[in-house]
Amino acid sequence: MNKKILVAEDNEINYLRIETILKKDDVELLWAKNGEEAVNIYKKNLDINIILMDIKMPIMDGTAAAKIIKQINPNVPIIGITAYQGEMRDETNLNACLEKPFLTKELILIIDKHVKNLCDEMLKKEDKRADEWIKNEKEALRVLTNVSEILELTEYVSKSESTKVLIKLDEIRNILKKKNNNENNFLDIILPNIK
Repeated sequence: MNKKILVAEDNEINYLRIETILKKDDVELLWAKNGEEAVNIYKKNLDINIILMDIKMPIMDGTAAAKIIKQINPNVPIIGITAYQGEMRDETNLNACLEKPFLTKELILIIDKHVKNLCDEMLKKEDKRADEWIKNEKEALRVLTNVSEILELTEYVSKSESTKVLIKLDEIRNILKKKNNNENNFLDIILPNIK
């Protein structure tokens, strides 16, 4: 089922950041550049699942727009987004608040909390990306440790230790080739196969 998110944000850069995070095949984004547009778009799209509402906007601010929209439908979740968290302390028309700048996962989690199943796939991808980053960081640290060991060995290398150095180089070459799907021939030049 197609999901709709209304993003009320007057700053195009901020909107594009949110769009980059949320734009998926099963999510339709609608953009309002001020509170008045947000109200008008909502009236024409009562099937909107959630509204991300910037507080500081021209023509009509986010709190005024949220109040009008809640009169139309008190059940639609509205997430206030602002750089000025104190403005939303007593705002009863907002379901939650998110302070700028926010992390990708913070935005996805707050939406998921208010619209179940809307962000499941995005959360899975974000967790996978984080796991990959940690895995790659550990692998890079291991390679750097190996290089460091090689540099130490070359200072004191003897004929009996030269084999140890060559084995380490081959191990690093294989790791790098695996990471690059065996596509980089320059690795064979820099780190040739051990014969």
